[in-house]
Amino acid sequence: MLIACVCRDYFIMIDGKKTRIRGEKMVGEISNRMADPDFSKDDVYFHGTVITPRLKRKDFDYYIEGTVSLTKEEFQRRVKTFSEVF
Repeated sequence: MLIACVCRDYFIMIDGKKTRIRGEKMVGEISNRMADPDFSKDDVYFHGTVITPRLKRKDFDYYIEGTVSLTKEEFQRRVKTFSEVF
């Protein structure tokens, strides 16, 4: 199942300055192994790509940043909402 995610805002350090990341989105898939009894809390739950808005924001103007792999706990902490694409 392919899903689209809207992430919560968060802060990171860039060149020693605290910078707020907003509007980040992700597209990817949730593991089909979730029902497996051997699926542990450290296994990859979501794998996809990060999409962030450009600094001079215009509608639908995003960078594709690269891939991301998250455990279920990391996914729940980072993602505000998600919906199935197909």
